[in-house]
Amino acid sequence: MELEINIPIWRKILLTPSEATELFGLPAQFFRVAGALTKSGQYDLPCCWIGSHLKINRPKLEKWLEDKSDGVTDFKTSYLLEKIKENTPRRGRKRKER
Repeated sequence: MELEINIPIWRKILLTPSEATELFGLPAQFFRVAGALTKSGQYDLPCCWIGSHLKINRPKLEKWLEDKSDGVTDFKTSYLLEKIKENTPRRGRKRKER
């Protein structure tokens, strides 16, 4: 018998990228790329890895967003978009080399 506990996402400490998207409105791809960059020391998203699963610390993320939302700070979005494009597989077949 498996016990299932439903905790509302606004009460959870660790969130998945899709839960963080639901709660904060930023795209899940942002959290995934920012988490991978944080793991390699290139970004500062408040997250941790449990095995291969990215978990975002909700209370620290709220504080992080509050600090970043001063109207001056850049989220390095151009850098993240570049990394997202690099990591997104292209659709269709590869072009023939001539």
